[in-house]
Amino acid sequence: MKKTGILNPQLAELVASMGHGDILMIGDRGIPFPQHEETVCIDLSIKQGMPTVKDVMEVVLSELEIESVIMAKETKEKNPKNYKEFMDVLSGVKNCGNAIVVEEIPHYDAKNLWLNGAPMDPDVIDTWGREIKGVVRTGDFAPFSYIMLVAGVDFG
Repeated sequence: MKKTGILNPQLAELVASMGHGDILMIGDRGIPFPQHEETVCIDLSIKQGMPTVKDVMEVVLSELEIESVIMAKETKEKNPKNYKEFMDVLSGVKNCGNAIVVEEIPHYDAKNLWLNGAPMDPDVIDTWGREIKGVVRTGDFAPFSYIMLVAGVDFG
């Protein structure tokens, strides 16, 4: 029996399959899943508040090398508690010694990115070489409580 790291077999497989530029979206209870088969969709919610986006993010980051994250611009103002939690977690994460790049885009562009693979406004973010590999729903009940982790490489 596995006892450390990511215990959920679907999530462990998803993280293991991530390549440079692939995106893993971790979101609150209200996020919709994409309606196509290319994206792995995992519902980890157990009850309200369990697990939180932060909980899942911390466990995923123990195994996944990232170079950047994508968040909704609205998170900072409409959900300052979770925004601070996300920033606190990211402050301890480095990519080959460099700080993680935080990209903040409008919610409607972020939602279109995870649902359809591209933002509504193609000038808002560069999606070249990036693919939404998976979407994970948590038990978080808070607005704009989601973050997209962009896989990096650890070649140093």
